[in-house]
Parts: sequence; C-alpha cells; structure tokens
Amino acid sequence: MPEVVRRASSLFGHADYIVMPDRRISFHRLEAASRRLAKELLVAGVTKGTPIGIHLVTGPEWAVAFAAAARIGALAMPFSAIYRPAELRTAMRLGDVSILISSARMLGKDHEAFLEDAVPGLVGSRPGRLSIVDLPYLRSIRLLGGSNRSWAEPFELSSEEAEQAVSGVDDALLEALEEEVTPADSMVAVFTSGTTAAPKAVVHS
Repeated sequence: MPEVVRRASSLFGHADYIVMPDRRISFHRLEAASRRLAKELLVAGVTKGTPIGIHLVTGPEWAVAFAAAARIGALAMPFSAIYRPAELRTAMRLGDVSILISSARMLGKDHEAFLEDAVPGLVGSRPGRLSIVDLPYLRSIRLLGGSNRSWAEPFELSSEEAEQAVSGVDDALLEALEEEVTPADSMVAVFTSGTTAAPKAVVHS
C-alpha cells in the first residue's frame, strides 16, 4: 500500500483522484495528507496490526484515513455510516479498535452525541486516555471538523507541510517503517452484515 500511494502520486500528480459535487482531491493530495496523518498515528502509538476504526462517510476524508492506516501496516476497519449506536459499539468491541477516526457531524446530524450513545462512559473522559469498560482497547477518538467535547481529539486532514516532522516522526522514519509493510500483512477488516448472527470481521491482506 505505501508503494501504491507513492507511485500513484508520482504518476498522476495533481490529476483528480476523487471528485464530488462540493470538493475533490488529487493523487498528490491523497499521498501528502495520508503521509501527515500516518505520522500522527505513529505518534499516538500505532504499530503494525493496530486496529484503526474509520467511521466516516465515503469521500476524500475516508480515502485519506484508509490510506494513512494501510500505508503504515495498521489494520483499517471501515464502519458503515448508517450503523446505529449499538451496532457501532459491537463492531468496535469485536475489532478491538484502538483509535477511532470519525467526524463531529455525519449525514447532517450531530455525530458527537451519536458517539456518546455508542460508547458508554465516554462523557467526561480525557482525550487520548480513554478507559472504557465496554471497549477496553479503545484509547482515542479523533474527530474531523473540531470539537469541544472533553473526550475528543479534534484534527484536520491536510496536505500542508506534509514533509515536516510530527513530534519527532519525520519522512525518514515513516519511509523506514513503510519498508516493513508487505503484501502478506493484514490490511483491512470488513464487517459482515450480521443479518442472521453477530457481525464477523473478515480480514484481508
């Protein structure tokens, strides 16, 4: 995945990768923004195989989050944008999610309140140091679009200054880590619908 993202950027540059009615992203911006987010994830303690939940609507932000997780060997776990709170909680528990990437609003609704319903005990928790009995592996929830919730870690997906170090993680360290990511590594866990039983996380390399 790191090789795919870098090669696509070098071949197609500023050509459109995703086009939506209100915004678009180029191959170059995908690489740069995912590189910066990958560094932030490494600073947060993400290593190869760390489960990263992605609860975003389909679009450029989703693509950047997925690429950031996959290029450093983390296990990306996309969650349906139409999950109900209990369904998201179940998927996160089954997936042993360590970090959840989401947004303050989703599909025109207050998503912070949704997450507080999905994660019992979230209200009043400290950002980056979550201790949730129902989701014992969860340590951090990062929200696009800013937030004033006590438990949230607000952030923006940006391609600006992507080449700069983030808390000591620079391009050299990122590239060294990317060299350790192989096609045989687990890359993504896709959850089944769970129509006849509990959902199952199907892992793909």
